[in-house]
Amino acid sequence: MIRYRFIFSKSADCPITSFLKQIEYFRDFFVSNFDLHNGKKTKFSFGPALPFGYESECEYVDVLLKNRMKEEEVKTIIDKNIGFGYSLLSFKTIPVHFPSVESVTDAIEYEIYPEEKIDADLILKSEYFEKKQILNFTQEKDILRVVLKKELSLKTMIEKLMKDVKFKKIVRKKLYWQDLSGVFKII
Repeated sequence: MIRYRFIFSKSADCPITSFLKQIEYFRDFFVSNFDLHNGKKTKFSFGPALPFGYESECEYVDVLLKNRMKEEEVKTIIDKNIGFGYSLLSFKTIPVHFPSVESVTDAIEYEIYPEEKIDADLILKSEYFEKKQILNFTQEKDILRVVLKKELSLKTMIEKLMKDVKFKKIVRKKLYWQDLSGVFKII
């Protein structure tokens, strides 16, 4: 038995819009295409739910397979069979009893693409952001990057901001965990 951690991207035009449907999709996908430990009864774990309408570069799926596979074989199976709107970004083996991504995620990074150029300083000074929950906030050209503690809802903040600003898209970029010394590291 070996545990793999897969990281997928999810595009805006992906037909699967709910997190529950995504979980069902990935379970069916792996059951149909891989030799799983315990077959259909194998355990899966997933990263945190993605808010409706967001894109992502960090959709995590942990799967228990019966045996280690060659990297090229795994890539070929996934590239040949993955549904429209998803792409494999990377995968690696992890310890069988490693904690799930959901349980260790402490912070989430997003890229926000506004339709018009906005002043990041005005946002930071506004009521939209609860500063003690923001770990990092930068503006690069027309893109806003924000890293939030997991318990802070970007969706709530965006809904407040949407009254004043329209967005082209929002992309979840990275998930982070905090080590014992307080340093945030990419999962």
